[in-house]
Amino acid sequence: MSIGAGVQRAVDRVVDRRRPEGLLEDPDGYALHVVRPAVPSDAPLVVAETGLGGTAQDWDPVARLVGDAAAVWAVDRPGLGWSDLRPDGDGGVDGALVRIETLRAAAGVDGPVVLAGWSMGGLLAVGAALRRPDLVAGLVLVDPSHPDEARRFADPSLHPAGRVAFMTAGRLSSLGGAAAVGVPGRQYLLRTGTRLGRTVRPDTVTFATARSGRAIFDELARFGARCDEVAALRAELPVPDVPCIVLTAVDRPRSERPEVWAELHADLAGWFP
Repeated sequence: MSIGAGVQRAVDRVVDRRRPEGLLEDPDGYALHVVRPAVPSDAPLVVAETGLGGTAQDWDPVARLVGDAAAVWAVDRPGLGWSDLRPDGDGGVDGALVRIETLRAAAGVDGPVVLAGWSMGGLLAVGAALRRPDLVAGLVLVDPSHPDEARRFADPSLHPAGRVAFMTAGRLSSLGGAAAVGVPGRQYLLRTGTRLGRTVRPDTVTFATARSGRAIFDELARFGARCDEVAALRAELPVPDVPCIVLTAVDRPRSERPEVWAELHADLAGWFP
């Protein structure tokens, strides 16, 4: 075993000793970490998915702003935050549906719930609504990904070389890569892309784990496939007649091609009656 791998295993053990109690289990017995703020029992349930490589605690500011009006339950996808890594990754739309069902059962909710999704989480929420409209009371899509995004932006995951590069980087996480760059990388991305990186949160240390590194690069490698998955569902299934709000950024730098994002988000909003 290399020195880097030994250091990584030691870091993983130290971080995992801090795992919170009360983790849920999915049907296959893998642990899922869910942020469940205390709210009135009659508050409507909102199941929230974060963006690619994010964690449930990304939704903390929203949960605080919503207050007692809704129970915003956010979940760490497999391998991210405090959730167990699964051999099949985040599971795409099927995985999102499993997480929705798991949270509904934990909350004691029988009826449909509001799905909230940020970035890639929005793409998964749309896919879940197409597949299981009976589970969905409404959608709130925060700067969501679109099925055409990967191709419009020439995402590296569309090419075999790009996918191999991402998967290789994920494997390097186990050789000390995550311990070395996981936490500073996460803080840099949050500081430059959001307002969430101004403080160090309890889940920040999880980005130093090989589990998290592998999960992030797995999501990057599969992003093009996730876009294609939802595009295929859109072609096969009717769009559910549920309320949908699409929130789009208005202050993007020119390098992010804001005109393309405006077009994609307008198109996505136009899917819903």
